[in-house]
Amino acid sequence: MDKETLYRTIGKIAVEKYDSICSKLSDNTSTSQDRCNGELLSEIIAMAKNRLTVAENEKIAEKGGDTFCIDMTGSATEIEDLLPFDCNF
Repeated sequence: MDKETLYRTIGKIAVEKYDSICSKLSDNTSTSQDRCNGELLSEIIAMAKNRLTVAENEKIAEKGGDTFCIDMTGSATEIEDLLPFDCNF
């Protein structure tokens, strides 16, 4: 198994868990552990989105483009099946 496959699988499972926690939060059935896990996943999501933005900005900068206009707020499928960020903790 290569690292990219492993990382993509970890990301998809993290998305599933994040979605589950968001559902529990909206249904008011979450536990304190769910909230802690949700906060951790929220941080991971923010870091992943930042890393993607930096990588995209670097590609644009190498071509001489404007690096301050990248929009990484799309849905998970729009950003290579990565993490959605639509739940507030």
